[in-house]
Amino acid sequence: MRIDIRPDEFGEYFDIQVASDVGLAALDIAPRDRHLLLAAWNMFGVDRFLCGHDERHWFVAALPNEPLALNVEAAKEALKPRRVQRQERRRRRGKHYRKTDVYIRQGEWFFIPCRHASIDRTRVVSDGLLRRAPASKPHTCSYLYEDGEREYECDRYPKLAFFETEYRHILRTRRKAKQWNWRALPFRPDVYVKGQVEHEDHSPLFLDVWHRVELNRETDKLTMSRMIYRD
Repeated sequence: MRIDIRPDEFGEYFDIQVASDVGLAALDIAPRDRHLLLAAWNMFGVDRFLCGHDERHWFVAALPNEPLALNVEAAKEALKPRRVQRQERRRRRGKHYRKTDVYIRQGEWFFIPCRHASIDRTRVVSDGLLRRAPASKPHTCSYLYEDGEREYECDRYPKLAFFETEYRHILRTRRKAKQWNWRALPFRPDVYVKGQVEHEDHSPLFLDVWHRVELNRETDKLTMSRMIYRD
């Protein structure tokens, strides 16, 4: 199955191509929001996609397996990061899909205000980039801060992982440590941004305090690793 968004002389449209063994159905339609919940299935399982319009362009978002979305509203909820969902259980949500008492959203990124965040000013990057995938267009931020340390593993101690400060110390103090075949583990820092946040497909945001950054849950679904993001 292939879902693409293409332009012609009348504007953008969805180009959907499916193999002969793939079933396709619209589970729910929200005309006022210009959103559609689409399901595709074959003998291996079912995938669900939220298709719709967000500010300036059409989009398609793959939904995670859990919770199971049966309508457009449930699909929007399913895409929210778990941290957003937890905070919304404790606080009033607000009525706008892109801005509530809990978060401000720009595309696939959610920004949660953290007025008392502990920020190391020496590690703040100006004109930072938020990028979901290598092929996607980045969101630019006036100021970006990554909190956390990268971890490393090696053949000498296969059951252990070392923070970067420990890794550097071992290299300095152990004569043969450089021969232990060190490997950097996937780095998933806590990211905070402040100031202007811009993307050519979305209205700009201004964040007057530090906001924690959370990506939507679209990439939670294992089968979506084949998707190429260009937004």
